[in-house]
Amino acid sequence: MLKLLGKVIVLVLAVSLITGVVYAADVTTGMVGYWPLDGNAKDKSGKGNDGTAVGNPQWVNGRVGQAVKLDGATQLIDIPGFKLTTDTATFAVWLNGWKTDTWTGIMMSRGTTSPNGIGFGDNDALHYTWNGDSTWQWHGGPVIPKDTWVMVAVAVEPTLATAYTFTDSDGLKSAVNTVAHLSETIDKLQLGSDNCCGLTRWFTGMMDEAAIYKRALAKDDIVELATKGLTTAVESGGKLAVTWAGLKK
Repeated sequence: MLKLLGKVIVLVLAVSLITGVVYAADVTTGMVGYWPLDGNAKDKSGKGNDGTAVGNPQWVNGRVGQAVKLDGATQLIDIPGFKLTTDTATFAVWLNGWKTDTWTGIMMSRGTTSPNGIGFGDNDALHYTWNGDSTWQWHGGPVIPKDTWVMVAVAVEPTLATAYTFTDSDGLKSAVNTVAHLSETIDKLQLGSDNCCGLTRWFTGMMDEAAIYKRALAKDDIVELATKGLTTAVESGGKLAVTWAGLKK
């Protein structure tokens, strides 16, 4: 009887381990950029797209580990080497602060093609830019709370885009824009600013755990990122190792 019980326990543990590995791998599938912002702007996805902290911003306690604190005037994270051409992508990042301009940029690209990325809009909601700078006119995104830790994410697909916000108090909110999306190039990426229109579109406050995927994250993926946190480290040979980290409330 004891031997049988031991075998059952071993089997359960083995299944649990396998399940955990499969899920962690799934959560990082398609990840092409990951900036934990733990005291620097290094890319931990294994793709080598390290950024630069412009304007000497502060590094403070964040949602997970450290975060960058931007002044809303001169400071940003500049990632000029990032480049991705696709019609399917997800932008995701934690915020705690507010906009300094109606159309403040959060994760914005103004590179070799049309501008694309995510930011604030004129209704304090989460907006995104795609399709030759036309989708910014969509006003259906969830409202971004002020001075509160909130994960904002937009998943772009060929036939639709889904905008998400997540807070501890209100959980997940989402909205869908059902339009076709062209293939575009994301490059010359900036976190915390939008390099446009008089250079007034700055974010003021903290940013943490920024990531870009070459796939559309599903609702369950967003919830996992928001509730469990993601810490990655690149092992020798470029292999991505994954562990879930506890969140700092």
